[in-house]
Amino acid sequence: MYAYWCRWYERLDVALQNRRGWDVTARTLLAIFGGYGLTVLITISLSFALPLPKAQAVLAATLMSFCFYAILVIWAFCAATALRAWCWALYLAIPPALHLLLRGLWV
Repeated sequence: MYAYWCRWYERLDVALQNRRGWDVTARTLLAIFGGYGLTVLITISLSFALPLPKAQAVLAATLMSFCFYAILVIWAFCAATALRAWCWALYLAIPPALHLLLRGLWV
């Protein structure tokens, strides 16, 4: 009986290790590529939305983009699951994407 439970525990341990590897990979991809894409979307949308002269609005949005990217990278690894992090990232991408669509800037 003891040998049965040992084999079962070993299989469970391997499965959990593989799952953890995929979880870390998904979070890393979200942090690098998803964070960059979302930051670009927010920066472009914000540069059009800020009530400043064009050059100052772009500069202000670009400076804020460093904070956005850092927050998104930290948040990708702080979320409860990788799936939840990806869903929230996609959810956060909707408002700037709609703003750019309404302005006619998205092709």
